[in-house]
Amino acid sequence: MEDYLYINITHNFHELYTHYYQRAWKFTKSYIHDSADAEDIVSEELIKLWELLQDPQKKQIKNTLKDLDLMLLCMLKNKALDYLRHQKVKADAEITMAEIGQRELYSRISSLQACDPEIVLSHDIERIVKQTLDTMPLITRRVFELSRYKEKKNKEIAIELNMSVKNVEHHTTKALKTLRAALKDYLPSCLFLFLF
Repeated sequence: MEDYLYINITHNFHELYTHYYQRAWKFTKSYIHDSADAEDIVSEELIKLWELLQDPQKKQIKNTLKDLDLMLLCMLKNKALDYLRHQKVKADAEITMAEIGQRELYSRISSLQACDPEIVLSHDIERIVKQTLDTMPLITRRVFELSRYKEKKNKEIAIELNMSVKNVEHHTTKALKTLRAALKDYLPSCLFLFLF
């Protein structure tokens, strides 16, 4: 009886599929926990098994029903492991992104809590900004003023000052770095001045 079943399975894909599908799906689903993905894995592996059975060089390896059972189980195990490892990578990435988002949210909350409207509008900040701008090279100060006070885009500043956009970016970064250092005690509050 077993020899007859083995011959039917190895010569007829429908027989192979019918014989193994339900057990293979239950095994895979018990680890995958997703019916559709388990179905895809089982279908792919049954097709691979069928293709192996059709390869004349592999015929002698699979000569009993038990050999086929073992081979299919190994194939399903490996494919399910690949799937679960991929799911773990995705889950780890989602956790990391959530943690980064949470840290950034906490940072914004603490920054906003530290924001004192009186300090934002205080003359101290204006004085520090003016003094810091006065210490900057003329071209750096001019780039910054056109960018922040005149609200010009880098390309417009580059044309007006006859320089490259990259050079404009360099001077803007330099000015912001200098201002950040000068305003470190007021930083959460003074963002208001530069954003509006």
